[in-house]
Amino acid sequence: MNYEIVLNNEYILNDLLQDISMEEELDSVAVRMSLTIKSHPDLPVITGGDELKVTGKLFNTTSYGEIFNGVIWDVDDAKKGLKNISIEAYDRSIYLAKSEDEYLFSKGKTASHRLKEYASDWEIPLGEISDTHIALAKSVYRAQPIYRMIQRDLSETSDKGGDLFIPRMNRNRLDLVPFGSNRDVWILEANEEVRNRKTLESAVTQVKVLGKEEEDKKTPVLATVSKDTEKFGTLQKILQDDKVKTKKDAEKAGNKQLAGIDQTTTVRGLDINVIRVGDLVEVDNAQQYVISVKRDLKASGFMTLEMGSLDHIRRKYYDQGSF
Repeated sequence: MNYEIVLNNEYILNDLLQDISMEEELDSVAVRMSLTIKSHPDLPVITGGDELKVTGKLFNTTSYGEIFNGVIWDVDDAKKGLKNISIEAYDRSIYLAKSEDEYLFSKGKTASHRLKEYASDWEIPLGEISDTHIALAKSVYRAQPIYRMIQRDLSETSDKGGDLFIPRMNRNRLDLVPFGSNRDVWILEANEEVRNRKTLESAVTQVKVLGKEEEDKKTPVLATVSKDTEKFGTLQKILQDDKVKTKKDAEKAGNKQLAGIDQTTTVRGLDINVIRVGDLVEVDNAQQYVISVKRDLKASGFMTLEMGSLDHIRRKYYDQGSF
């Protein structure tokens, strides 16, 4: 075990550890830590809200740092049999995912400005907040999770030609960084396997763009665009956006949704514990972006990465119709 696991800044859990893993995914803002420990009479009662920290040596350096800093969310304490305690913890961005509110934003603010407001209201410390540059339209957000609002803000930024940005916790502070902002691009040499998946599951060969919906009237069709229907068949998506007014804008919005065969790559190999979701990595002489990372933090130290292109990420995770 290359990490130190500490409960409430007091109890070191390493000697009781049975299993430990860590998971970060693009569509879930908070990193999740899962561990199983043996019950012990000297342990305090572990409950939701307790603090959990995991520290260790950072890959390819002599430095030690926090791998995880968060709050225990779920505890399953077996009183009979093996008498193990199963724990799930999340970093503190979980409060943005679990808390709901309402917001009214006037036009002109960027996603960066809005994120600062969310974080201030929910007392989330801020780290590096990149400027997203794109001015957003007026938004009225009724009761919904804060993180869904963040997703919508970043999706509108992308839809208006801006870069893709990802919110994530780093050293117990919330960052907002563009994809591929990592200084070191790791070249992966898989010890176990590299798998390439190609699928039509997310393919779209025809898009029908609808205008503003009005009561007791058929919704007008502003444009219909298509591509590769002869090759893949007709896989139609309906796109409706009140902000799209003209045929030209409708065709532009529709063309952005057209997509053929989707491809992702999965690599399993030795853990590089500084790789985060959103980072740029290289495998088989091709650069891709990390979509998810699952880590086994025991002595074996393996990770499983899922990666894809920016086009794949934009379509699957930053499509405004997804929220």
